[in-house]
Amino acid sequence: MVPTTSLASATALYLLTRSSQSTQRTILEYLQKLPFTIAPSSLITGLKWLLALSLTKYVSSTLSGIALNNWKVFADTSRWNWSEEIAVVTGGCSGIGEEITKALAAKGVKVVVLDMAPLPDRLKNVVALYLKCDVTDGDAVDAVADEIRAKIGSPSILVNNAGIGNDYPIFDAPNAKVKQLIDVNLTSHWYTCRAFAPDMVKRNKGHIVEIASMSSFVSVGSFSSYSATKIALVALCECLREQLRTWYRAPNVHVTNVHPLWVATPLVAFRQELIEKKSGKMMSAQFVGKEVADQIFRCRGTQLVIPKSYSFLRTTRAWPVWLLDTLKGLGANTREELEAEMKKQ
Repeated sequence: MVPTTSLASATALYLLTRSSQSTQRTILEYLQKLPFTIAPSSLITGLKWLLALSLTKYVSSTLSGIALNNWKVFADTSRWNWSEEIAVVTGGCSGIGEEITKALAAKGVKVVVLDMAPLPDRLKNVVALYLKCDVTDGDAVDAVADEIRAKIGSPSILVNNAGIGNDYPIFDAPNAKVKQLIDVNLTSHWYTCRAFAPDMVKRNKGHIVEIASMSSFVSVGSFSSYSATKIALVALCECLREQLRTWYRAPNVHVTNVHPLWVATPLVAFRQELIEKKSGKMMSAQFVGKEVADQIFRCRGTQLVIPKSYSFLRTTRAWPVWLLDTLKGLGANTREELEAEMKKQ
């Protein structure tokens, strides 16, 4: 859909340059009544630039969307039958993972939840299979993958959602905590992709979803290890998408990386009050989970920013450092605030 900005500027240009003389006179009379002076020629020039920039952005965004879908213009909707699809959701017992699980199941998808936490009663009649699994253990992931294939079949959807957020200042981080966070938030994604993606490649059909974060674009100093893993997931998705398309000749295996802003989940519950004080009310896990599920149902790979209004943050790595630092400084926490929150963990 052509953006509103392009339509509005094109319409204004037409009225100023191609409409009847009476219409143009009416517009000029109105401009003369404004509290500020604007020359018609300057207005026309400005509208031309606005139209050109808007259309350039639209074309660039459209091409990026095609590229993120493995250079396929159209979705392969006809190849998906949701009542026959099998999805694996890691960390599906709570938070965003639980909401994705419920949204997929509501569409008829058979959902397998992998989690270290026990399956809550509210999900027992929702999921097709629950398996306790430490996704940071590659052998354990391979074993449950074999079990899933033996019991209900080969998954066509993988949602790498499992994540933790305990963080410390870089100089104070205990070795075990750093390793645990990197293993859960990053290393486990290699294990699950290795275990489930080859079957998708054989069929040239699948969807791999990586739950990253807005901190993939704007790193958060008070979540240093967490931000590092989420930035790394961007590189993982880029490499995975390229390999699926060029190495494995499986362009119909989609890759979607998801970048939500702050979400009210157990992961950040200990710091929710401070975050909302700086950044406003958090999104609900239900809202984010539905957005992710809807993208899966679109049968397209993409880079999903939630909420969409924050999509401009994808460009921050190209910003000058002073501007990026200024942006981050607006929501930065003092050391005293962080220390007070750390005591709540």
